[in-house]
Amino acid sequence: MESSAHAVAGSARAVDPIITPTSTRSVRGQTRTKKADISWSPRDMPNGLSHKWPTFVGEVAWSERRTKLHEDMKFWLDDPNSTVNAAITISILREKIMVESWERGNDKPPSPTQRIEILRNPRPGCSRINGRLEIQFSDVCLRDARAGESNFILTETDMAELAGHIWTYQYPTG
Repeated sequence: MESSAHAVAGSARAVDPIITPTSTRSVRGQTRTKKADISWSPRDMPNGLSHKWPTFVGEVAWSERRTKLHEDMKFWLDDPNSTVNAAITISILREKIMVESWERGNDKPPSPTQRIEILRNPRPGCSRINGRLEIQFSDVCLRDARAGESNFILTETDMAELAGHIWTYQYPTG
């Protein structure tokens, strides 16, 4: 069942004329059928590929176990039919949100390659957000970037905005 945390985090949409959201679609893999919480594909798929599978997915975990996220990433990144090349997870806790970027492993299960933590109330002298997240253009669009195109970056400002929305709806004060 989708929580308000899922709804808010899943409403994060890239605003880019090159990619299109595909979150309304379920896909059938070899072991199960799944719908991502958030997903995108290039507007124009390269020849020979269909829009059946997205190329970039996100899964939101509010009440799910960490092992469930690993299972989801294995499905998205390891299924033989998959065209997913980039994936993120957003793990929501009362005092922390963790955003991770995942990639396929070479002969091993997918694992996080980037990890950003957003603290709701950091201790004095500690950062609230510890970085930014970068997704390779070629992983999402299935081609090299052209002039004026670049990797997709979630900045500290983007992360702060996402966290603010999630905590406002999931854990309101007052």
